[in-house]
Amino acid sequence: MAAVPKDSSAKEDSSKISGVSELLKAVSAAEETQSSIRDSCFKEVSTKNGTRMVLSVSKTFMKLRDLIIEKKTLEDQVRNCQNSEVN
Repeated sequence: MAAVPKDSSAKEDSSKISGVSELLKAVSAAEETQSSIRDSCFKEVSTKNGTRMVLSVSKTFMKLRDLIIEKKTLEDQVRNCQNSEVN
């Protein structure tokens, strides 16, 4: 088995840690997004009986688009982490 210089293994460990840190930040951001999704997809509408929260199709579409982009980014980050672990 070939000896790996300490500097290169430290760099690999550092890159893995930074990749995991980025992934954890993205996950925590996703959790915050999920908690606010209910509020962001609704709009207030005044009726004769008072103000009601009504589902906004355009806001829901925009939120869905953002979540799909975020999911693809997270999948890419996970794939990169898995590839770095294999190598």
